[in-house]
Amino acid sequence: MLVDSHCHLDFPDFAEERAAIVARAKAAGVGRMVTISTRVKRFQQILEIAETFDEVYCSVGTHPHNAAEELDVTKAD
Repeated sequence: MLVDSHCHLDFPDFAEERAAIVARAKAAGVGRMVTISTRVKRFQQILEIAETFDEVYCSVGTHPHNAAEELDVTKAD
């Protein structure tokens, strides 16, 4: 089984085709996908994607390029 350990299924470019993208990956032998968070404040969307597809897991975090936008984020968030 292949694992795509770094994808961004939350990006707007994929919104219309998200289910088809996951289906194509599965058909190609990708058994698991990890959609990576780039902003803690958008984690709920990432989590909803992971909860929609059995094959998709998620991470939580802020990409260094976005860190200045989330200076108020705490561990509790």
